Amino acid sequence: MEELGKSVMAAVGSDPVWADMGLYMEGLNNELDRGAVLISSSYLEGRLGELLKRFLVAGTDSKALVDDFNAPFGTFSARIKGTHALGIISDTERDRLDWIRRIRNEFAHNLKANFSEQRISSLVKNMKPFDVQGKEIVMPLKMQFTVAAAQLVVSFNHRIGIVEQSRLKPVNWPAGS
Repeated sequence: MEELGKSVMAAVGSDPVWADMGLYMEGLNNELDRGAVLISSSYLEGRLGELLKRFLVAGTDSKALVDDFNAPFGTFSARIKGTHALGIISDTERDRLDWIRRIRNEFAHNLKANFSEQRISSLVKNMKPFDVQGKEIVMPLKMQFTVAAAQLVVSFNHRIGIVEQSRLKPVNWPAGS
């Protein structure tokens, strides 16, 4: 995993969106189950926040909706729902993110949580990572979780530039409308 993180960082150069991906992959190196889940869910939560900020009308109000204390899009759940409601993520991505969020909550609130627990393993099995031909990949649960999360990270990093091209624009409504 460490070599993958370094190769990602070397390939992306100075692009900050993709440089973060290399740091994310390096951060997963040698992590225990809890660390892999918390790092992945936190990183995905940040990517969703970035997608929202780059889609909403530019300015401090949009940033406040995502980043301020008690912000409407301040939680992982709200960011999942918000990006889905705005058409930024698909139904499948929303479902995977909800599974990741639920797995994160299991690890955050249960010190004995691990991928072999039935509740966690059934959530991970729902995420089914795919290879480039769309065939299901069979692998250990921790790796399955990490690959599914990384697939979302790659999709969202790519989508950030696309979403920005569709950024909402302010509308000057006529008086009385």
